[in-house]
Amino acid sequence: MDPSVIALTDSVIGENYDAGSIARGLGYFEDDRVQLIRSAEGFLASVVVGSGRSTYVVRVRWRTTAAGIVIDDTCSCPLGGFCKHAVATILTARADAVSEIADRDGGGPSWRSVLGGIADDDARSDDPSPLALQFSVSTPRRTHRSPDAEADLAIRPMGRGKRGQWVKTGASWRDLYYERPGMGLDPAQVAALRGLWNASPRHSYYPDTGPIALGSFGPELWLHLRNAADVGVSFVSDQADAPVRMQAEHAYVEVDLTTVDDATVALATRLVVGHDAPIDDGKLGLLGPRPHGLFIACPDGSIDLYRLESPLDPAIRRLLNGPALRIPVGELDELLETYQPILARHARVGSSDASVTITTRRFDGLSLLITRHTVEVASTSWAARYVRGDTTTYVGLDEPGGPGRDRSAEYEAAKALDVPTDIASLLVDISGMPRPVTARGVEAVRLLTEAVPWLEANTSVEVRVESITGTSLPELREATADPLVELDVTDAPIDSDRNDWFDLGVTVTVEGEQVPFASLFTALSLGEPVIVLASGTWLRIDRGEFDRLRALIEEARGLVDADPDADADDGTIRINRFQISWFEELAA
Repeated sequence: MDPSVIALTDSVIGENYDAGSIARGLGYFEDDRVQLIRSAEGFLASVVVGSGRSTYVVRVRWRTTAAGIVIDDTCSCPLGGFCKHAVATILTARADAVSEIADRDGGGPSWRSVLGGIADDDARSDDPSPLALQFSVSTPRRTHRSPDAEADLAIRPMGRGKRGQWVKTGASWRDLYYERPGMGLDPAQVAALRGLWNASPRHSYYPDTGPIALGSFGPELWLHLRNAADVGVSFVSDQADAPVRMQAEHAYVEVDLTTVDDATVALATRLVVGHDAPIDDGKLGLLGPRPHGLFIACPDGSIDLYRLESPLDPAIRRLLNGPALRIPVGELDELLETYQPILARHARVGSSDASVTITTRRFDGLSLLITRHTVEVASTSWAARYVRGDTTTYVGLDEPGGPGRDRSAEYEAAKALDVPTDIASLLVDISGMPRPVTARGVEAVRLLTEAVPWLEANTSVEVRVESITGTSLPELREATADPLVELDVTDAPIDSDRNDWFDLGVTVTVEGEQVPFASLFTALSLGEPVIVLASGTWLRIDRGEFDRLRALIEEARGLVDADPDADADDGTIRINRFQISWFEELAA
């Protein structure tokens, strides 16, 4: 007699269905998607509502064999069976059966049915058949299309034979992918090797039976190998089942700088494994298109596997395969400044004979460069300052990431500026991060006389000021004396068409320096608050001495007739006889 549905315990379900089907089937069971049509010992029939509007007809049969309970099913879904719909059907029927027993007995299921299921699970779990991964070294034939073909490792699953040896029969990738009840394999090991197959570039829904090249995997290979080892999958070589060891230490590339003579430094590269031991013997192979690991095939047939600290850059790989580089001593500083940070991302850089002192760049703060274009125009640019020994390098904050940059330190330094709101627009953007600006007139004055002193007093920002012409420009300083404004009215040159015109002369001096009238006239017309003189002296023109002159200029803007032949810098405005009262008002 076939057993009751209660005998289909979680362990039995786990032996007959994959983890994904079980997880999704549990969800369908909890969502009450199953309608049982028939439930008998050894047989179930149901209709299951799918994820859309479709419904699927499910039939499940089971029987007891020497290997345990074997389930067989069919489903009208695209998979045809061994799916989430079948799992949901079993869980629903089992729950109904347990509930029926509880209702009949006035309590839970009988102690015999509960303990009997545990006993059955324990009996079936005895000595599951173990699995292994067999590693074999393959050396492809070099051709004109693949002149640099290198040795690689291939892996394939193996099962335990009747005599205890590892055999291919019944343990191919396809066998594991479509594992069926009765195979008696360790479910955890099957799941680990399925995960390895799924990570392979050759992954498909119909796996082949041949070996897979480890070189085709990406860095995720090491996670799957570790998972397989953790659940007890044996790693063996195809050479008399010699062991394959996955070493805990990482391999790495070492770049060694040594002095050849007074004029030359040698740069050599090599692969190093645990305890700083160079790789000298055995057949070595790199794993991956951009190598992330390596193997060493030892003379006794065993194989050692090492993961690299970081994937091997193609340029570093060429260095490994080539002779040592010769670097003139005069170019050593360029190597350490420009190329050592790049090399350090892929290798450990050192000097085995201590003949070359290797210092690395470190972030040393922010720097603000102010470039003065004229006495009243300046632009800014922000940079990160890096120091290596006695060498200082500036890298623009808006430049792409370069070798040896500490972006997080740069960001933290920029975020810590906390610029006051009254000068913020001269230094930072709306988010408070440094930004370049071009300042003219009053903004240039505020930049150099307010923003720079604040930075120097409250931050560690280095401020550098330079002239775009290479010649120094005078420093800006505010005039302390009051400006002197002088006016004069003279007859205009004899002109038959301009008999009613006069010349109004305006002369402004401050601290003995004459203010160019054209610049003053323009500044007053535009409402500028300051004017900067060629000497670097600047004065405010939003003051009483200039209020009346500014108002008259604004009122007369459409009437003033400047002589086109006159020099605008001579301080002359031509007015007619009807405007003479303006002069009297200005002179009052």
